[in-house]
Amino acid sequence: MSRPATGVGMMSSVGSTPEREARLEGTFGAHLEAVCERSARALTASGYAGLVVHSGSLLGVFEDDRTYPFEANAPFKVWVPLQDAADCFIWFEPGSAPRLIIHRSGDYWHKSADVPQAYWTRHFEVRTAADRAGHARSCLPTSPALPTSGMPFRN
Repeated sequence: MSRPATGVGMMSSVGSTPEREARLEGTFGAHLEAVCERSARALTASGYAGLVVHSGSLLGVFEDDRTYPFEANAPFKVWVPLQDAADCFIWFEPGSAPRLIIHRSGDYWHKSADVPQAYWTRHFEVRTAADRAGHARSCLPTSPALPTSGMPFRN
């Protein structure tokens, strides 16, 4: 299995090849367009303006400083092909490009997620946030009623 290029990290395509990346590049736009269309119809039908999708959070081992292995929630992976992106968010508002908010912890205890630079990132507005409760929320509109997937913004 080939390793990702330096600086790209696991958040792109683990074990990918340039040929596979080219094939995925050709199909991802259509996939995301279909996801956006379905989501826009659901939002319109339910009266919401936008959707927040949370990747999930790390789960700490009881009385230890380790966490269990992380894998992003399935609804998050429908939007982006990221498997190891804890505490990241997708913000979707019909008529706008989806926004990907990458959590990048500022402390030395936690490994921050790499900012993805793969074939699919051109379809998103990518932002980074040092903490999910403060800075991640500032990357979102101030609407008090947003449908969410996952459990965002808990400290």
